[in-house]
Amino acid sequence: MSLCRARTVENISFISAVVTHEECRNKGFASSLLSYMLEDLFKKVDIVLLYVSKENEPAIRLYNKRGFRSYKSYANVWGNIE
Repeated sequence: MSLCRARTVENISFISAVVTHEECRNKGFASSLLSYMLEDLFKKVDIVLLYVSKENEPAIRLYNKRGFRSYKSYANVWGNIE
């Protein structure tokens, strides 16, 4: 249904994936899983970070509901760089 993965280095955790199977979206699975993950992470660290594409509006809404705020914007470069 949903998967949430994070890595921790020192006092910072980085959420590297929050995914939900297409057929299971809009049922609260990602929201519940993210809430559980954040509760667990904040027992161990003071800072939790994540990256999200600015086009991924459903994910941004979810993260905003859980207290995340935009900090910086980055340009993504895909493909070969010469």
